[in-house]
Parts: sequence; structure tokens; C-alpha cells
Amino acid sequence: MAKCVVCAAMGMDTAVDETKAKQENLTSEYQGRSFYFDSMEHKSMFDQDPERYLKMAQEKGWAA
Repeated sequence: MAKCVVCAAMGMDTAVDETKAKQENLTSEYQGRSFYFDSMEHKSMFDQDPERYLKMAQEKGWAA
């Protein structure tokens, strides 16, 4: 299971089923890596400013 980076940025620990996320187009590629999301809203937020969410998630202890 993957973790939603936007949830991690908000201090939540939300597991995402990678297969389901792929089927529902809830994935993004950034700097050669795949990211999985729990909602289209979170995917859109990440796509607009990936560096912001990666930095916020890492500050909260999310291991990329």
C-alpha cells in the first residue's frame, strides 16, 4: 500500500491501494516517481504544486 502525499502533508496517514488508484486515474508522475492519491481532489492539489506537498509531508515525517 502506498500513502497519499497530500494526506501526509496534512498530518494524516492514509493508505492507498495502488491498483485501485491506477484504475481510477488517481496517480501522478513527478521527477520519475509515481504518487498515489485517495481522491481526485488530492491528485489535483498535488499536480498544481507538487513541491509544496512533498515538502510539507517530509516536514511531518513522511518518508518519500
